[in-house]
Amino acid sequence: METIYQGERTEATRLWSDSCSADTNVYTPQVEDVLKPMKNREFQTLDEFFEFYNNYAFEAGFSVRRSLREKSRDGTEIVRQELCCHKEGHSKNLKAQPKRRKGIIRKGCLAKVTAVKRSGVYVVSQFIEGHNHPLTSPPRVHLLKSHRGISHATRCLTMELGVVNIPTHQQISLLEVQSGGIENMGCTGKDIYNYERDKRNELKGHDGDMLYAHFLLQQEKNPFFTFKIEEDSENRIKHCFWADATSRRAYSFFWRCGYL
Repeated sequence: METIYQGERTEATRLWSDSCSADTNVYTPQVEDVLKPMKNREFQTLDEFFEFYNNYAFEAGFSVRRSLREKSRDGTEIVRQELCCHKEGHSKNLKAQPKRRKGIIRKGCLAKVTAVKRSGVYVVSQFIEGHNHPLTSPPRVHLLKSHRGISHATRCLTMELGVVNIPTHQQISLLEVQSGGIENMGCTGKDIYNYERDKRNELKGHDGDMLYAHFLLQQEKNPFFTFKIEEDSENRIKHCFWADATSRRAYSFFWRCGYL
């Protein structure tokens, strides 16, 4: 992938390279002014403030995270919120060997934006544009943390595909084709694996309750539906039996076949 990227520069990559001016190790993305959170710009909510700056960061080539914030004296609302570059600050314990290698290392970047609440709205009071590190190229910006996320539609689709026992790697291939490429998925394959892992952990210990609730629902729909669940000393399912109207009718006709 790296060789192809260096050998065949796309038009988007060329424009990105031209838009980043490096002067004494300060990288300033050349983004349209309408996309910049300029000073005195107003936002109705903090979510709107974050979404706007995150969209700007996507065009510029970096990821965003929430930083310092201040609350009112009574502690009921946030009156000041700071958003910063994902490489703000410095990594802790740089001399210690990490358990696994991480792709993001903080470099003390000072790029940030600050909004304070005035007259019921949040107003940008500070906007620092320059970064002290190279910005991410367009083909890779979708991999940054603040620009990744599994949409509600994708969550529902993966759950439905999981019900019919389609493996996760095939689900990812389907999502990639459906979205027109992995860069348009909005998340990575690892995000899908992590999401399904978290769902399994949520269901752990509750699958027996879900089965019991399902049997009760079937019994409400069909009075001839019957079931019996036996538990062991640790409240785990030991034996489970169920039969609907069709199977009970078939048994009344063919029960003698079991002795042949």
